[in-house]
Amino acid sequence: MTLDIQCDMDAQNTSTLKGVGSGKQRTGGVSASFPLCDNHSEVFEQIDRELVEEGWAPAYMGKRPVRM
Repeated sequence: MTLDIQCDMDAQNTSTLKGVGSGKQRTGGVSASFPLCDNHSEVFEQIDRELVEEGWAPAYMGKRPVRM
């Protein structure tokens, strides 16, 4: 799993996310950690909330973004 974000802000958070495996439950999805700025962390949290409302399993492994 890769996450390519062009951003001028320094990363301030680390998020460990489940990859999309098989189906909405993310079965078999590989986890990976990504450094994200505050803005991108908030955007990802919003997208994840919306996907959960549509029946997807949450993307986060453990805690939501953690300060670096």
